[in-house]
Amino acid sequence: ALLPQRKLQCCGWEASYHYEPAGPVSGDYCDIVPTGPNREAFLFVLGDVSGKGLAASLLVAHLHAVFHSLVSFDFPVEKLMARANRVLCESVLSTHYATLICGVADAKGNVRLCNAGHLPALLLHNNQLKSLNATGMPLGLFCDGQYTVHHLKLEPGDKLLVYSDGISEAMKNGEEYGTERVSRVASACGQLSGKELLGACMEYLNRFMGGARKSDDLTLMAIQRMAP
Repeated sequence: ALLPQRKLQCCGWEASYHYEPAGPVSGDYCDIVPTGPNREAFLFVLGDVSGKGLAASLLVAHLHAVFHSLVSFDFPVEKLMARANRVLCESVLSTHYATLICGVADAKGNVRLCNAGHLPALLLHNNQLKSLNATGMPLGLFCDGQYTVHHLKLEPGDKLLVYSDGISEAMKNGEEYGTERVSRVASACGQLSGKELLGACMEYLNRFMGGARKSDDLTLMAIQRMAP
């Protein structure tokens, strides 16, 4: 019930995601929230909380509540992240934290993105792949944490791909799938639509796993700039 709709079209963008928990509950947080009085922008979030099982899923529910309560204030994304970090830090155990990517995309193609200790977001722009590294510490570690911003301008057809470490850390016979494979698949399939790109990523991962059991939650999200 906490998941957003599978495919969101808003203000010249299309957002899609794939969400595959490893068990009955998940420690991955995935959210897409239209913002502004006229839905002229939207917030997207993908994160991975510490721990497993029920405790992790409760922390995901807490994060969902925090972001949905803060988004109405229309903070700049770096201030939104700082506020969310403080709330999390002051309300959970010191061993609980979350790596997380949060961005805001507007109708002009601008994206402001913060990466709180998460895997790099992948930008597909003009048939080139660029990794967007962390801009701050994971949420919940230090109450006074601050975040800088990646300022992006996406053209029609450009995409952002974000994912949880259940993808990159998937193991088979002691071999890790790895971030390099994720980047290679994204680069090779960059001309596909966002939804098709997610399908290709999962196809290559499943081919690598060869039927082996996945031991962690898997979440991917594609944010695509559409033609006007």
